[in-house]
Amino acid sequence: MYAATEQSILDRLREKLPSDVHVGTLRDIDIAQEMRQKAPAAWVIYDGYSTGDVVTPTGQIQQVQQDWFVVVSAKSAKGNGNVDAARDAVSDLCDLVLKALLGYHVGGGRYLRLQPAPGPEYSAGYAFVPLAFSCAATFRGEQ
Repeated sequence: MYAATEQSILDRLREKLPSDVHVGTLRDIDIAQEMRQKAPAAWVIYDGYSTGDVVTPTGQIQQVQQDWFVVVSAKSAKGNGNVDAARDAVSDLCDLVLKALLGYHVGGGRYLRLQPAPGPEYSAGYAFVPLAFSCAATFRGEQ
């Protein structure tokens, strides 16, 4: 249901972001430590789905909205606690991610749309900014 979309987002980011930016997935909280080892980075996270309109009275055709986060991270080499440089770097990287993904066609007639997201987090010279996207897919059940 979401693997092809995830791969499309990864491919797009790898094409559009500078080569020194790590682009990967974050599927398990145990991998979260890796976020501190690879920066600058853009982490693609599938965040589930919500139901959209039922297109037929029988419910056989259903719209599904897939939710995605791209967590953008950067670090500062200026030492622990100084997040100003990391903030500036992550801000620039967020601009690149937004330019790459806003309205991006992920296949099957689906386009990424920006959604509300939580604010950034700063810790020991690192900055993390979650960017939220969604796309709608239509599924047809078998008779």
